[in-house]
Amino acid sequence: MRCRLGFRSALHATLLSCVVVLTPGCSERAEERPERPQRPAAEPQTRDEDLRSGAIRFGIKDPPAKAPGAVRLATYNLENLIAVRADDQSAGKPPAEVSALAETIRRLDADILAVQQVESLDTLQRFNDEHLGEMGYTYIITAESGDPRGIQQGVLSRFPIVTYQSWPGMELGGEHPEMFGDRPNFFAGQPVRYRRSPLKAVVQIPADEEDHLELTLLVVHHKSHPLSAYWREAEARALTEKIRTMQGERPERLIAVLGDFSAEIDHASVRIYLEVGLRDAQQPELIETGEQTLPEKKWATHTTGTRIDMILVNEPLWKLIEPSSGFVLGTPARAPWEGRQDPKPEGWASDHYPVAVDMRVDDDE
Repeated sequence: MRCRLGFRSALHATLLSCVVVLTPGCSERAEERPERPQRPAAEPQTRDEDLRSGAIRFGIKDPPAKAPGAVRLATYNLENLIAVRADDQSAGKPPAEVSALAETIRRLDADILAVQQVESLDTLQRFNDEHLGEMGYTYIITAESGDPRGIQQGVLSRFPIVTYQSWPGMELGGEHPEMFGDRPNFFAGQPVRYRRSPLKAVVQIPADEEDHLELTLLVVHHKSHPLSAYWREAEARALTEKIRTMQGERPERLIAVLGDFSAEIDHASVRIYLEVGLRDAQQPELIETGEQTLPEKKWATHTTGTRIDMILVNEPLWKLIEPSSGFVLGTPARAPWEGRQDPKPEGWASDHYPVAVDMRVDDDE
């Protein structure tokens, strides 16, 4: 794994030994934070522009302003941020999509951005240098995930990243089944391992000159495909064991599991996280159809209209989340009848949309 951090980050890592204790003032303030009101479910809305290619079909068009003193935490699957190669122009992300991706990130204005589907640290650093130079992302990391395509998770942050790690190839227990749906499983009999290891990153957030918080991010990109549910569940169980250990060592630790879950909130792999006490930080409005619960259009995070990108937080972090601050930032999408083989519309950035939530880190309550 490689990391390109500044002198300040290295100094923090050395002096703090990657352990930061929350001050009593922060803990008391968090405990006094009132329970957020539950919002009523919204009625589905149909927009004429949904029917044309390139419309903002999902999410919202304009991000809300951050509250004074808030820190915006976000996640975004960048859809193959891979450098264009001279010998194979089709291998990389087209320049127009890279530009649209950068424009979306600038509008998002996240202070801490977890990303998925990045080729390497060099690629992410070059993207930042060429397109996001004014954003202040001084701290940038990626880590080996073990994915056969070589894609990784990463973090861009305005605050110091004091430590990070991943677990590529880690065995999760059990073996792959003989069948993958109605056909033989290519992995049958092999140990189940992380398809793409989570990335653990510890970010130090200054609140003032003498006080700071330590936020532990677990950036995930779970195994995709509907028939891989067993694989995602094994990945989730392994990561929740790590969460239990971390919380047992320090109950006040602030933890966020965020990224591309390749599953929706009511699927078994996501419920595993909820069963250990994590909460959905965005608390979106959902639509009851009589057969299933669906996200309202503004909460869908993928071009298919599903909500598979999320930010889940533990109880200590939940108390710092700004109520009603969550949103999905929409970007141009295909028309409903268009498929993956159809040309992407002008302005296309990714097949996913960025997900964000704000957290209060100052003492001005």
